[in-house]
Amino acid sequence: MTPDTHGSAMSIVVVSPHLDDAVLSLGATMHRLVADGSAVTAVTVFAGDPDRDGAPSAWDVPRGLATAAEVVAARRAEDATALGSLGVRPVWLPFDDDAHLVARDPDAIWHDLEPVLAEAQLVLLPGWPLVHGDHRYTTRLVLARIDRRIPAMFYGEMPYAWKPVSAARALLRGRSNGEIVHALGEDLTWYAVRVNAADLSAKYDALAGYVGELPALGFDGRPSGVRSLGLRREMLAHPASAHAPQALARR
Repeated sequence: MTPDTHGSAMSIVVVSPHLDDAVLSLGATMHRLVADGSAVTAVTVFAGDPDRDGAPSAWDVPRGLATAAEVVAARRAEDATALGSLGVRPVWLPFDDDAHLVARDPDAIWHDLEPVLAEAQLVLLPGWPLVHGDHRYTTRLVLARIDRRIPAMFYGEMPYAWKPVSAARALLRGRSNGEIVHALGEDLTWYAVRVNAADLSAKYDALAGYVGELPALGFDGRPSGVRSLGLRREMLAHPASAHAPQALARR
């Protein structure tokens, strides 16, 4: 990875497995990047098939909607509102998450994902703790196929990174992931992204837009619950031999 040489503004793509991961994990960071002039896109890999027949998955039953297609439309609308409030462009790929028992074709997913990544000067991927199967699948796929001329960094996945088991593991063993180390040939250097009050406030507002998703994550959408999510430190990592580009340099 080489730092950008044209100021801090970049074209950045955040790869989000689901329709909330980008905002949960990097909402404040994305807001700062946009404020600093970067063009930020959040591409959701498992954004759901808008033409899917049948009932909602068990995860989505509490929404009270009758069909899977209605759920996809509702979840995408929430994501559009949340990302739009941060100035981030949403891109949704028509693939189902692991709540649906469907076979996956990695070639089909890459066919739709690769053109979005090709636009980027920097790609941000789920990087730790990678305990969710969809997150592992996404990072594995991208690392196996991405053009290595496109720099990649990694983000701490919320709320998973701040669950007690993950927090204890980070304290005792660090945030190293063997699959990523093997793919890159080296370990990662992690750091907390410094954001300001306006960035955090924007993240709170964006998170509040996920009215159907927050209850499934154990939050009721009240300001205290949203703030407890938003106050978690956002984490990024770059290969140990490289440096973060200026747009994401430590401040």
